[in-house]
Amino acid sequence: DRIALGTIVNGTGLSARHVKGKFGFASASADASEIFASEGNAVVIGTRHHLHASLVVRGLRAHKQVFVEKPLCLTRDELGQIDEAVSQSKGTVMVGFNRRFAPATLELKKVLETVPGPKSMAYHVFAGPLAPDHWYANVEESGGRVLGEACHMLDYACFVLNTKPVRVTAQTVWPAKGRHPFPDSVTAQVEFNDGSSFQLIYSAEGDFAFPKETFRIFGS
Repeated sequence: DRIALGTIVNGTGLSARHVKGKFGFASASADASEIFASEGNAVVIGTRHHLHASLVVRGLRAHKQVFVEKPLCLTRDELGQIDEAVSQSKGTVMVGFNRRFAPATLELKKVLETVPGPKSMAYHVFAGPLAPDHWYANVEESGGRVLGEACHMLDYACFVLNTKPVRVTAQTVWPAKGRHPFPDSVTAQVEFNDGSSFQLIYSAEGDFAFPKETFRIFGS
């Protein structure tokens, strides 16, 4: 059965009405308060990143089932607020880390379950250069690409390796002169509690002939 679409909230009334007609929502609004006061039991949050945490907390306080696009939040303080809201809510929160649901991932998990012992995983992302006028280049809204995008790969490693991280070290690479003034490339090394390791190279530098995402896993 199709899920009934209740209220769509967008930045302006005009854009909200456009989405309402396009996808068949019951109503449209430019005020998010209507969502949290409604009788609907689920909320989908797909705003720019700096709004995620506050909207998640409002949804949980309204005891909604909350689905939020990544990242869940941008700061440790926001994460603490969400943890507190979860502990007091009848609702739930799920983050939009979609790679773990890919059919190829499920097949990979089946194979890895037959391989004993710790594993080593390397994930290389060629993200490409970011246009200075892209909203991701506004770090106040996006948190930058490391927080806003690289979290996908870190979640994927936790899921595929089926273990918990215990230590992370990382180095950012500053962009070339003339680009936006914050790092959008990072190399991270993650140690897991079963001895597994994960290395992420998330780079805005490189040749477009190289695949956008590649990863390898080594085991016994």
